Amino acid sequence: MSNAMIFPPSLPRLTHVRLALAVAFVLVLTLLIDRARAALGPGILVTTLAGLSLVVAWARRRASSAGRARATTAGADGAAGQPEPPPDQQWLQAILNLMPMPLLLIEQGTARVVFANRAADQLAGGVFPRDVPADAYHTVYVCTDARGQRIPDAEMPGVRAARGERLNGFQMTWHTPGGARELIVFSEPLPALHGHQPLAIVVFQDVTALKRVELASTRLGKLIDESANEIYIFDAATLHFVQVNAGARYNLGYSMEELHRLTPLDLKPAFTRESFESLIAPLRTGDAEHIVFETVHRRKDGSEYPVEVRLQLSRAEERPVFVAMILDTTERRAAEAALRRSEERYRTLFETMSQGVVYHDATGAITGANPAALRILGLTLEQLQGRTSMDPRWQAINPDGSPFPGAEHPAMVALRTGREVRDVVMGIAIPGEAEHRWISINATPQFRPGETTPYQVYAIFEDITARYRSEAALRESEQR
Repeated sequence: MSNAMIFPPSLPRLTHVRLALAVAFVLVLTLLIDRARAALGPGILVTTLAGLSLVVAWARRRASSAGRARATTAGADGAAGQPEPPPDQQWLQAILNLMPMPLLLIEQGTARVVFANRAADQLAGGVFPRDVPADAYHTVYVCTDARGQRIPDAEMPGVRAARGERLNGFQMTWHTPGGARELIVFSEPLPALHGHQPLAIVVFQDVTALKRVELASTRLGKLIDESANEIYIFDAATLHFVQVNAGARYNLGYSMEELHRLTPLDLKPAFTRESFESLIAPLRTGDAEHIVFETVHRRKDGSEYPVEVRLQLSRAEERPVFVAMILDTTERRAAEAALRRSEERYRTLFETMSQGVVYHDATGAITGANPAALRILGLTLEQLQGRTSMDPRWQAINPDGSPFPGAEHPAMVALRTGREVRDVVMGIAIPGEAEHRWISINATPQFRPGETTPYQVYAIFEDITARYRSEAALRESEQR
């Protein structure tokens, strides 16, 4: 396309030169940003072409108004005349300020920035530093490489561009007063044109936001991979695994490459395709946000282990995926089995021991008792539950025959003081018996972790009636 096709022939030759120079700049920019497109995606080229169309449209408007502007200027009074047209440099700067990407014009040889467009000023958080020679870059630019090391003056992109180097995706971090900016840099040398000095054009792509997202994604990926839980992501349509974290791979004995060829059905022998689809159907229909179930997993070597599965469907991806958080319950089940065995042993001891055992809650009410306690007290469990030491039906007495106040019963003292009470002798009335039955009681308070007030007390007692009566008879005999 010739200049006449863009610019009307009525324009002076100098204007043609200016516009041709502007279009040359834009074409160089197109080259640079097309290289950026290859690294960062096709959206960059769309932005460039939009900028180019703005420049051409602006040039057409400039051309169509030039004749009117000259006529107006010629007819005006000298004292009140219009200002002189802007210099070539200002005119070209206005065009470059239309570009959406940060752009610099750098003097070849000295590496001084002679122009920074509006986007570059915004990148700098104010005004982009200008007119700084190569050996003084360190005084205004603090840039680091991927290792976090400061880039020396000679290796700064502006200095390299001023030497004639073509930069194609140089990455660095620029530490500005407004914060660190992650940049990808492209450059192209510009020869001397129409009396203008040779320059280098430098374009920046600010990828700070992208880097932050990548960093967050990397951190999240690392947390997931290092999670103590097994985490599985599988395709919602094919059920093939997309990603499995390191803990799961280690426990299963499969590599990620092998797992890509497998589905949850290969790990869960208890399920068929039909039963598994029936299980996950509420997730597909949206009737449930997640489901939790227990099953077993089969390792590569054929061994199996119990698991608890928490499964949900994520539609955030381009292709929906299921995300499964899986807990290996081997240790938990072993602990539960051990606890059951321990409880069975203590239950057997509780039910067969000759001493009576009674549990009181924090109010003093009886909540449980073993068979020996029911036998010694002459009551059924239903008759005993709910009673307290304050109940007058006990008719408790001291060895000297005086009343034994309910508040001084060992269980009540242990609840009140939080201390163990031992070897207290007490006589109690037994339904159907004329004389008191004598018992020796120990009471022990129990506390929940972090609490200082007992939540219950258990009392262990034995029937010492025969021994007590023998000792009483012996004392009476000796007195006679």
